[in-house]
Amino acid sequence: MLLANRRSVALVPGVLSAGNGTDPQNASADIDAGVRADIRAVIAVLFAAPEPALEYWQALHARSAAVDGPDDGIELDARDGRRYLMHGAPLHDEQGTVAGLVVSFIDITAIRQAERQREQMLRFLSHDMRSPQASILALIDLHRPAAGEGASADLLARIGTHARRTMSLADDFIRVARAETQQLALHDIDLAGLVLDATDEMWAQANARGVPLNVDLPDEPAMVRAEPALLVRAIGNLVSNAVKFSPRGSAVTVALRAQPDGFAVTVTDHGPGIALAQQQRLFEPFARLHEHEPDAPAGSGLGLVLTKTVVERHGGSIRVASDAGAGATFTLHLPASRG
Repeated sequence: MLLANRRSVALVPGVLSAGNGTDPQNASADIDAGVRADIRAVIAVLFAAPEPALEYWQALHARSAAVDGPDDGIELDARDGRRYLMHGAPLHDEQGTVAGLVVSFIDITAIRQAERQREQMLRFLSHDMRSPQASILALIDLHRPAAGEGASADLLARIGTHARRTMSLADDFIRVARAETQQLALHDIDLAGLVLDATDEMWAQANARGVPLNVDLPDEPAMVRAEPALLVRAIGNLVSNAVKFSPRGSAVTVALRAQPDGFAVTVTDHGPGIALAQQQRLFEPFARLHEHEPDAPAGSGLGLVLTKTVVERHGGSIRVASDAGAGATFTLHLPASRG
């Protein structure tokens, strides 16, 4: 090692300060050029199990002249219990040849702690919050025959409605959180198949409400790079909303069209529409624009948040065209697969 910044020196002062006159308390905020140390010594002192870091360094050094893309680095536990990301890259001179290597040690302890807390919260929601609601629904089913008709039956029905809404809220919150953070398993896939899967899942709901589903797909394949399950859920949310807000007998149309930069999926309904002033709230968490209207459909207010999150993580976008009393058209734009 020839150069090190102040924070690197402070990590292992016994190695980077020894014999070169560098005081970690008074070191420059930028680069100290007095360092003369073997990076293997830095790794051995810093990490509790240095072997993976040494293997990463050897691999980086061996292929430095041929590195043609980003390197994700390697995560390691330090001896003081903190978590670091070791990341390396070649340093090129003016002629483009490799003159050396730049290695960074990034403290990601706070990030990993936040991720663990998030996972704990999701486990709480998925189990500890859902379990009592499931028990309530089971008790309702057990006592419904004895309640017969009248006030007792109405009370049980109301309790069941609130329990199911709580379960739905927990499920939707978990889906949004997962969609924001989970590693996407992307595949080249025909978007038309995903549109069909999404509309098939909503067929029973549409049939029960007397709302025909019209699907318009192109003859040519519409290849996108996507995580199928998430994208089906995102499209299905739009279809479900369109069905819920459509009057009986009015059709919902789902169409897929090719565009110069990708593909567009549109979901059009003939429901109450959305006033322009309210449209900016559509993608806010827990926003339910029609909740105070008579016979407003139940929902958690997270469906569109999930759809927007999923589409944006796929490199796409979502927009809405609507006005009060004029129905609504939601459009998903997705980039075409480069394969």
